[in-house]
Amino acid sequence: MIIIAIMFNFFSTSGPYSMCHNYETISGSSRTINNKVSLLGIAADHNVLNEHKWYRFDGNNGGLLPTNCVENNFCGTLSPGWMRGPHPLRESGIEKKEVCFRSNEHCCLRNITIYVRQCVGFYVYLFQELPLEIKGRYCVDQVIGKGHV
Repeated sequence: MIIIAIMFNFFSTSGPYSMCHNYETISGSSRTINNKVSLLGIAADHNVLNEHKWYRFDGNNGGLLPTNCVENNFCGTLSPGWMRGPHPLRESGIEKKEVCFRSNEHCCLRNITIYVRQCVGFYVYLFQELPLEIKGRYCVDQVIGKGHV
């Protein structure tokens, strides 16, 4: 009976794992940490993400926010965003995390709070809308499936 209750909680659209089924997918390779910005393709996350929705990076362009400082002018933006600290374990539930945005020599010139949840085989993120003074976007790093989830 306990296993059935756990399975119901995971697959429920209103339980503690509901965000693992109700999320938007962010796709495209321009967010990867290897994508150097071009003069024609500078992007920012202003008015792009809804702070009331959960998001998942698709597996083709990565899957995780980087957890180390990203070089300037990568991820298709001037100010790349990276998460301080490790991704949470599934049993940790939803964790509050800090995302830093790099600017020139400052790895964390600006920061905001997000929420992260580990699902089965991927992570979902509840992002905050970026203030206009942050000319950046959330980056994507490692591909899921290399021992990260």
